[in-house]
Amino acid sequence: MRRMSEEELLNVLRKVAAEQGKTPSAVWWNKQHLRPSVLCYMQRFGSWNRALTLAGLPLLKDRTKYSREELIGKLHAKARELGRTPSAREMAQPSAKIYQNMFGGWEKALEAAGLDPLNAHHTKEEILEEIKKRAEEMERVPRYCDMGPSITRASKKYWTKWTDALIEAGIVRKEDNLAYYNTKDGWHNEVTPNQCIESIRRLGERLGRAPSVEEMDKNRDTVSVYVCRLRFGTWRAALAAAGYY
Repeated sequence: MRRMSEEELLNVLRKVAAEQGKTPSAVWWNKQHLRPSVLCYMQRFGSWNRALTLAGLPLLKDRTKYSREELIGKLHAKARELGRTPSAREMAQPSAKIYQNMFGGWEKALEAAGLDPLNAHHTKEEILEEIKKRAEEMERVPRYCDMGPSITRASKKYWTKWTDALIEAGIVRKEDNLAYYNTKDGWHNEVTPNQCIESIRRLGERLGRAPSVEEMDKNRDTVSVYVCRLRFGTWRAALAAAGYY
């Protein structure tokens, strides 16, 4: 393949910049897998910025320095482009990290910009339908950690406990032994080790043997295996505490 001259390389830069209506960044160029490569420009001109200068293109602004107002303005622009609140992953330039440094977090940046939280589009009815659908797919009571992040986050707007959502969805009853919380995200449970043991024994008596993991999780009136493992370390240790080993 013929080696391109420096002027030909610069012409490619000018053409792409004209098509995009702005100076291309090295990151964007690489993501588009354009040729010649960024490495080629750096080898021939010493740096990407020097190639831009020789091509007569304005240098890109220092992408680590933005005012609060500029960041909010770019958030609004992205929201208009998408027709909704953008996620952190959808912000390429400026990056989500810059927003987090300026505002203390992505959610706080959205709040400062007056944009709705990412989970605002989930209504109570939609969440209940998702819970029912998940229960049918799993053939057991879905725990908080079984649901997607947008659903779990949105659920906190309507219920203080995950079990309250399960009850309203008709998945469990108030009188059931409710132990389907996720301790990793603020949904703490107060199920004691003794309650786990009693639950295992109760199902074991009905089965005439030690219950399996699947049997425990399919029964609505038993503590989940997840919680038993939290209390005893392993499912086998929980069974041993219940007198099965």
